[in-house]
Amino acid sequence: MDAAVIGHLDHAWYLGGVAVGSTMIAVTFWVLGFLRMATTGLTAQAYGANDKTGLANVFLQGLSLAWLLALAIVALHPLISDLVFSYSDASTEVKRYADEYFSVRIWSAPAALTNLVIMGWLLGAQNAKKPMMLLILINVINIVLDVLFVVGFGWKVQGAAAASVIADYSGMALGLYFVAQRWQRELLPSPFEQWKKASSGMGRLLKLNRDIFLRSLCLQLAFTFMTFQARPWVMTW
Repeated sequence: MDAAVIGHLDHAWYLGGVAVGSTMIAVTFWVLGFLRMATTGLTAQAYGANDKTGLANVFLQGLSLAWLLALAIVALHPLISDLVFSYSDASTEVKRYADEYFSVRIWSAPAALTNLVIMGWLLGAQNAKKPMMLLILINVINIVLDVLFVVGFGWKVQGAAAASVIADYSGMALGLYFVAQRWQRELLPSPFEQWKKASSGMGRLLKLNRDIFLRSLCLQLAFTFMTFQARPWVMTW
């Protein structure tokens, strides 16, 4: 949606900047997709065993890991930006707008990573409807705000990034509400009391996440290579 709206602006480098910037976000966020996949698997095991403490632990462990990773991403995003740009042959204008997009969009890291854990936990607990509703809400809000910020307010690339940030946090709010509903229905232990105990099983989650991380990293590196190496040829053609 960001690319669709930005594509109607008067210069091609806006679109190029969003394309490169969104690829940077994909590499940064989706390489951490193990937060959803590993959470789904471990939650399904606990749910199948009717292990209410296990259900609580998996969510709290995933949430803690997501927030730690989000904090690291936000703190290190200038270094990430410099590293990614060093492998890009994009023009100065494209890099400028890519950096604008990335610098705004990166602040959605806590919400985006939390949403991965929420969706994974709900799916593992045999509820596919709520994650679907969550994704629909995020995309609808993103579409509406993209049009408002970019076309209405004229905020261009930064407007598109801001729309995605607001959409992610809106989705996180709804997702935590869904989790709270399920938590009460399943009569799970109090999250405040269980949080201290949840760290005991973190090793199993980290081991599983390591293997999925390597898979995701290889996949995203392939996508990134194609985006960065194809961009100069497309612009020239």
